[in-house]
Amino acid sequence: MPSQRWLKDIGERKKLLGQDSVKRMAETFVEEMDALLDNMVAALRCGNTGEARRWAHHLGGNAGALDFIELTDLAQQIEIHCIKNDKESAFGAIQMTIPIAQRDASDIRRHFGIE
Repeated sequence: MPSQRWLKDIGERKKLLGQDSVKRMAETFVEEMDALLDNMVAALRCGNTGEARRWAHHLGGNAGALDFIELTDLAQQIEIHCIKNDKESAFGAIQMTIPIAQRDASDIRRHFGIE
């Protein structure tokens, strides 16, 4: 269940941008999330921290646009690990990120009635 803070923030976002715009952002988040996570992992497995960083940045941007603060912070942590070329810590952060991203995707699907 989404937090009261998130419900308030997403409500403000809908007032500011309009329900349809925020729903489209939500649909994009849901559509792209699994691929972004998979691409981060694949890039790290190949040793390409630069590419993994770009995928993490993209995930963080999508999450931030929808006020998913915890997920945004985790994506930024992955970016930092990639900048430091610390693949092990980046993998660890991704493992922490996956259930949070799945929870947020589930919340946004329910909130907007996305299949």
